[in-house]
Amino acid sequence: MLKLLVFFTLVIVVSSIKFQLSAQNVIVNMHNTLRSKIAKGTYVAKGTRHGPATNMRVLTWDNTLAAQAERHAMSQQKGHSAGCRNGQYGENMWWYFSPTPISNVNEYVAKACAGWESEFQDYGWRNANDLDGRILHATQMAWASSYQIGCGGAIYREGKWNKVMIVCQYKVKGNMHGTPAYKLGRTASDCRFKTGQGLCSKM
Repeated sequence: MLKLLVFFTLVIVVSSIKFQLSAQNVIVNMHNTLRSKIAKGTYVAKGTRHGPATNMRVLTWDNTLAAQAERHAMSQQKGHSAGCRNGQYGENMWWYFSPTPISNVNEYVAKACAGWESEFQDYGWRNANDLDGRILHATQMAWASSYQIGCGGAIYREGKWNKVMIVCQYKVKGNMHGTPAYKLGRTASDCRFKTGQGLCSKM
């Protein structure tokens, strides 16, 4: 008689993460630094320099999005949340595994943002209409009409591994096929009010 052996990996949620103000600032600043370079026409993705953006909005932190992102991180789902799938907001997710205990997930937010942006350098970005499936985290970071971001995280114990999950949600949702990531033209020329970074504080 054949015996079927089934092995289960126990996943234990250790804690959810509300990011400290310092971590929030890192997330917002890393996004806006990328967006500013694109807006000014100085960003180079794997050898391709991109023209400036007329309509790149500045991103600000939103606590409602952050709370939603934290709940999704706690849910242990590997796919996107329902709100992302039905177009309410955009969403980026990032995981990190470590054999040693993880006590402070705030130190990982820069790695998450850098990992998303690195898709442009790894795979290239031909133009503002390019939505190659391998760069969709990066294009969400660069989506001109997104103006709010909120992120949350969770720490798990999964078998012998400690796991960090970071989720960022964006309003409005990017990566809309048929729509360019930004409008090409003179920096911030579509802004009613603009920042010194070449970003629109109000459209």
